[in-house]
Amino acid sequence: MAEPNDDHVVVAQCVDRVRLAVDELAHAMRVLNSSRHVQRPDATDDLLDERQGPQSRMLANNDRGVLQDVERLGSMSIVVLGLNGIGCMIAETFCRSGIGSITVCDNTTVFPADLGRSFYRPDDVGSTRVDRVQAILAAINHSVVVQKLHVDLVDRSREFEAALFAQPQTPPPNVIFVTVDDLHVVQYLNTLSLSHEFALVHVCMAPNGLSGTVLTSVPRRTPCLLVVLSIVSVAVCATADDIFAANSPAIRVDNAFEWPQRDAASRPARQFSMLANV
Repeated sequence: MAEPNDDHVVVAQCVDRVRLAVDELAHAMRVLNSSRHVQRPDATDDLLDERQGPQSRMLANNDRGVLQDVERLGSMSIVVLGLNGIGCMIAETFCRSGIGSITVCDNTTVFPADLGRSFYRPDDVGSTRVDRVQAILAAINHSVVVQKLHVDLVDRSREFEAALFAQPQTPPPNVIFVTVDDLHVVQYLNTLSLSHEFALVHVCMAPNGLSGTVLTSVPRRTPCLLVVLSIVSVAVCATADDIFAANSPAIRVDNAFEWPQRDAASRPARQFSMLANV
């Protein structure tokens, strides 16, 4: 019996490979058809126009349901302490997102050096930061209640506390954003956060202006801000005081205020860098 030639062998091998590939593809299609997938819903004709509501842009682009309870923003309030470049960006972002209330706090005026930050304009020089930011935010979204506090926390901290927490007609803030580096201010706001139980977010830029640190403190859920910054000596809280939450450690602030010199790997904070998007 004659042996098949080499061409017949090669053709038979190719046919076997094609048949195997077809079988694998058919199996993959059966698995794909049997599994359930979250389908992107069809776009509807009644999507909100951007001009019809403060959350309309987010709602119109949220057809996948990524954001939950977007409407809750309208009943929430924040405080931005320090109207530098970061503080203005935070206030503007929440204003465009339709937050219910924003309180901006600063005690300085707009200087020519502030014009490097995109929020201020040349004709703002000489005006107080809180006045200019309040006016700009009101023009961006008139449905957001924008309040201002021109107060120095070092000298008039009681005025700051009374304005935020002693007004029965004004709900207390949900979050206070701190964008200043004054450790006395950080200490005071940390104590205030534990007393009134609001979240505290400290944002600090690095000297190079290209990176920074974001520290978040939530009473009863995370360590207080001063513990995270490692500038305090921690003692276990034996009793629930009027100031410190029961689940938060009591703190004692050292007399010498110094920023901790620690490497980024050991710092319990979220690092961000503008160079990451380059």
